[in-house]
Amino acid sequence: MEFSVKRSDLIEELSLVSAIVDKRPLMPILGYVLLEAGKNTLVLTGRGKDLSLRCCCPCKSPFVDSIAIPPKKLMDIVRLLPESDILFRIPNESSLEIRHEKSFFRLSGLPKDQFPDIPAGDQYSISLPAAVIKEMIVRTVFAASQQENERFVLGGAQVEIRPDSIRMITSDGHRLVYAEKKYEVEGLSEEIRFLIPQKSLNELSRMIDKQDLVLFSRDERHAYFKVGERELISALLGGAFPNYELIIPRDNKAVMTVHSALFNDCLRRSCVLAEESNIENQMMRKVKFRLRPGSLDIIARSNSSGESQESLDVEYSGSFIETEFNAPYIVDFLNVVKTDQVEMLLKDDENPVLMKTKGEDDLIYQYVLAVISVKESQTRS
Repeated sequence: MEFSVKRSDLIEELSLVSAIVDKRPLMPILGYVLLEAGKNTLVLTGRGKDLSLRCCCPCKSPFVDSIAIPPKKLMDIVRLLPESDILFRIPNESSLEIRHEKSFFRLSGLPKDQFPDIPAGDQYSISLPAAVIKEMIVRTVFAASQQENERFVLGGAQVEIRPDSIRMITSDGHRLVYAEKKYEVEGLSEEIRFLIPQKSLNELSRMIDKQDLVLFSRDERHAYFKVGERELISALLGGAFPNYELIIPRDNKAVMTVHSALFNDCLRRSCVLAEESNIENQMMRKVKFRLRPGSLDIIARSNSSGESQESLDVEYSGSFIETEFNAPYIVDFLNVVKTDQVEMLLKDDENPVLMKTKGEDDLIYQYVLAVISVKESQTRS
């Protein structure tokens, strides 16, 4: 059985599907991508530990056939071919032949019946704005825990879909991000709340291209997302996410307003000479803030490299505060804000600070960050 596919179409969909395939699968077949060729469509399916992805691209085929193939080898071959239609042939259930002009390749594969079944969702009943979902993922996923030994629930995001809004919250135990977008969700009468792995959100963000809507459904164990002809199925995390309402500071009265880009540039330069340290299994680059009315000094010091000092003009009328932060955590926040100014709300030199964007009316975006108090830092050193 033969079929042909345009090279650029195949690369676009194969790159998405292959990204979710585990590099060290528990079973050999989970390191493969399933190809199913029909009369007009080639369906590519990949399955990882917590998620599955099904994509489609146009193909020319008079018959229906299938085979599971190692995605990296297939991608390496296709990328090196010139742009045009590529001819494929499945002579048997464990072999795929690839032809292009005078080039010929044969890849070993596995039959379709060895590929595990993909969970099937119910009818998609909820439509969400694709651009909003993508932006909320970018704005929150960076704060999810990257440590395998951290609490399981902190490796994902809490998603809350309400009749009048969408919320996304992440935390790694040292910081917390809260994003809320006002949006009327048609057909929804009560809140839907679930915990989803950060990898699933990253892949959902990647598969949102030029589509206007993300179709959504869920059951007790899985969340289902459909974007155009692409369908992502993600396992849900168990456990309870921390009560973020209790974590977000409510009585931080001292407000500093600063230019986002200038603040980011100063912190990135300060990181060059900031002392590296390991605090509670987290790599830190500590910088000291000296905040007084009208100005902020950012001081970095390393016993082996030297020291630096940056000064910024800020809007601030509170009392003098001296404290320390892990500078990359603030940079992470500033890298994704879209407003010219941000606010930092402080209580003292020991309690967590709250950072907000200023002038962003259509999105509530808050960032809670623990400080490294000067007393604590001196004790550790």
